[in-house]
Amino acid sequence: MWRIKKLYFLSPFILQNILIWVPARTLFRLFARYEIIGRENLKNIGSSAIFATNHSSELDPILVTDTLPFLSKFIPMFYVSAGKELFKSKEVFGWKSIFYGGIFFNALGAYPIYKGTGDFDKALRNHIEILNDGGSLTIFPEGRRNKEIKWEEARPGVAHLLLRTKRPVVPVYIGGSHRTKLWEFFSFRRRYRVVFGEPIHAEDLENQSFEKENLISVSRDIMKRIKKMEEKHA
Repeated sequence: MWRIKKLYFLSPFILQNILIWVPARTLFRLFARYEIIGRENLKNIGSSAIFATNHSSELDPILVTDTLPFLSKFIPMFYVSAGKELFKSKEVFGWKSIFYGGIFFNALGAYPIYKGTGDFDKALRNHIEILNDGGSLTIFPEGRRNKEIKWEEARPGVAHLLLRTKRPVVPVYIGGSHRTKLWEFFSFRRRYRVVFGEPIHAEDLENQSFEKENLISVSRDIMKRIKKMEEKHA
């Protein structure tokens, strides 16, 4: 039986399960060709995991949650969002300024990293707490949304979370979401594919040190797995 683990789980649980999951699943089923692969890889892990995925569209966080079953043990899903400076940049304007950052993002389950601290424990303190409290997290190892179809260098944050919390990392490949236009979606021209890979456990890593070089190496390996998933399921 699902229970509220901490009070801050309540708001994203309600928003994601009622206001997002149901209408999003309905729209994707009606208007898009929609494929989910590898969800059986989630069966043998607990209710707390780190979902590491490529990121090319604002739809990506919704796609990760929507491809999980209704009232999944991984929902509410929390998110690692960009630093607070993004919400003050030219990239966020108009209607986006209403939803990005601040109270709404926190209510949805998204928390920004704290850049410039020189300490991953401080920069990712909210996300470490979430994982230690039994929550699940979606993180984009490349650190930001790619506007072009290309791969960028993975950042060490995902590896730090894996080693610090001992929660498994699930590599996720999202295909088809790049530059989705509204008319394309409603004209049945979009095909989305979400692939869940085999989980990566901290205890299975040969090197479990927190040296930056090792964190970068582990993060690169996670991105390599996502790339291989793209090659296999493109």
